[in-house]
Amino acid sequence: MAAAGPGITRLRAVGEPGERESGPVRPGEAPVLVVPGPRTGGERPGRARLPVVHVVAYDRDGDRTVISPS
Repeated sequence: MAAAGPGITRLRAVGEPGERESGPVRPGEAPVLVVPGPRTGGERPGRARLPVVHVVAYDRDGDRTVISPS
């Protein structure tokens, strides 16, 4: 899950589970983005491999910030 602060107009996730994008639900609110995790009923949580995802946060003026797992 990724949540944005003031001035962020949209969030985009790019990675192993595919691409997802989210904007604010209501005008003036910050966007929230949820990316699916590993399937349930598989390996024990401590052994399950999590998908690699990069989150891109876009500012009102077009600037962007990339948040990566490294």
